Amino acid sequence: MANAARQDPDSPFTLGGDSNILAADSGYPGLVIRMATTGISARAVGDGSVEVTVQAGEPLQRLVRYAVAEHLSGIEYLAGIPGTVGAAPVQNTRLRPADRRHPDRAGWLLQQCGHHPGQRLAPGVYCSTRRTLTLVARDGATATAFATALRTLASQVMRQTGIRLRPEPVMVGYHM
Repeated sequence: MANAARQDPDSPFTLGGDSNILAADSGYPGLVIRMATTGISARAVGDGSVEVTVQAGEPLQRLVRYAVAEHLSGIEYLAGIPGTVGAAPVQNTRLRPADRRHPDRAGWLLQQCGHHPGQRLAPGVYCSTRRTLTLVARDGATATAFATALRTLASQVMRQTGIRLRPEPVMVGYHM
């Protein structure tokens, strides 16, 4: 793997928990490194504080459940967001609690345009059953259908409200 990365330093793509990634139907021509390390440890650091160390491949929801079970606060607002801890700083989970209002508004806009949780948008592409704003791929989905659904939703919101939505997925294997 290290040799492959040295041969083409522009190609390595680090993959976290497979969320918020849209890979082209044709695939990705370079090296993909999947972050798969897991584990959570905690230690008291004084004054009632606890330091929690988490591996990058640990599912974010497992960390949230751990924190709640241990009566630790500060990350509970991340409940329901898929992905891994290592992907959190670079994906939609980088939001602070006060910033959650922006995705909530975008989801509200989609609902005002007639969309709802669980709605089928294209073959294999649906709004999440929990959040209209979150799209999920199921059996039969293609990247092309997913990208088309993203563009269609953004176009509908722009046409009906004048507000521009920017899709968040990281596009992998697309030539822009």
